[in-house]
Amino acid sequence: MKDSTPSLSLSYHLHDAILASIAAIAMALFVLIELKYGFNPAVMGLIFLVIVSAILSLVESVLRGKETRARDLFRDLMLNYFEMYLVFIYAIILSILPRRDALTQLSTLLVALLVVANAVPLIFDLAGRGSDPPDRLRRDFEELRERMGIRADVRLRLFKSSLLKTALLGGLIRPTVFVNEDLLSELSEGEIRSILAHELAHYMGGDLIRYVSYSLLVYLVLLLTGEAVTVTGLARGSGAVTPVVMIVGFVTALFIFLVLVRRRETRADLVAASFTNPDDLISALIKIHGMRRSPSFLPTHPSLEDRIEAIRRARPRGEDRDA
Repeated sequence: MKDSTPSLSLSYHLHDAILASIAAIAMALFVLIELKYGFNPAVMGLIFLVIVSAILSLVESVLRGKETRARDLFRDLMLNYFEMYLVFIYAIILSILPRRDALTQLSTLLVALLVVANAVPLIFDLAGRGSDPPDRLRRDFEELRERMGIRADVRLRLFKSSLLKTALLGGLIRPTVFVNEDLLSELSEGEIRSILAHELAHYMGGDLIRYVSYSLLVYLVLLLTGEAVTVTGLARGSGAVTPVVMIVGFVTALFIFLVLVRRRETRADLVAASFTNPDDLISALIKIHGMRRSPSFLPTHPSLEDRIEAIRRARPRGEDRDA
C-alpha cells in the first residue's frame, strides 16, 4: 500500500502556511481599518465578503481551466468557503450592539458561532441541493452509528458540489453528516464506510462544541493583542508597528486554532480506523485528495502524508476492524 501514497513535498505545507497567512492578514486589515476609520462593521464585513468571493471566483476559474456559470460557481463557493460568512455575520451583530467591551464581543461571537454551526445543515440542504441517501447506504450508516455507541439521531444526507468533494458534519441541534454524492461512484463501499466513521467520530468527540470553544479562545488572543496595542500606546503611534503587531497576533491566534483543530482531525481518523478497515480509510483519503479541486480558506486538516502515517502507526492498536 505504501507505493500508492503520493509523495508530498514541502510545497504542500508551504501552501497551507501561505493560505493561513493570507487569511490572518486579511482579517487583521479588516479590524485595523474598522478601528482606525470607524467604518460600520457590517459594511466592512460585506466589502470583505465581496472582495474575497471575487478573488476566489477568479482562482476557481483558473483551477478548473474552463468557464463556469456564475450561479453554479456562487453555489460552490457558498459551500466550500462557508466559514468566511462568519466574519460577515459577526460584523452585522457587532454593528448593532450599543457597547463593545470584551464580554459583549465574546458573547456576540459565541452567538454567531452557534448560528453558523446550526445553519450548516440548512445551507447544504439548500445550496447543495440535499437529498436522502440510498437505502443501503442509510442502513450501513445506522449500523455503523450503533456500533460506535451513538444513540443520538444523527442524520445522513447527500449534497451536490463540483468543488467540495468530501463529507462533513454540521449542526448542533440537528446533527447531520453530509456526503458529496460524487463520492458514491468514486469510492468503494468500505471506503465510504470509513469516511462515515470519521464524521461520526467527530460527533462522538463533541468536536463541533470544541471548535466553538477554540474559536472563542482565538478571539480572546486577538482581544489581548488589541489590549496590548492600546496599553503600550502603539495605536497612537505612526508607522507600520501597529499593523505588524496586529498581524502577528492574528497569525498566532490562527496557529493555535489550526493546531487544536488538526489534532481533532487526527483523532477522528484513528477512531474511524478502529471501527473500519484502516486500509479503506487510507485509500479513501488518497482518492478524496486527488479529487480536491480548490484549497480551503483555512488549512484545518493535516497533510495527507501525516494523516496516513498516523493511521499506520496506530494500526497495531486498531485490531477491531472490518474485513
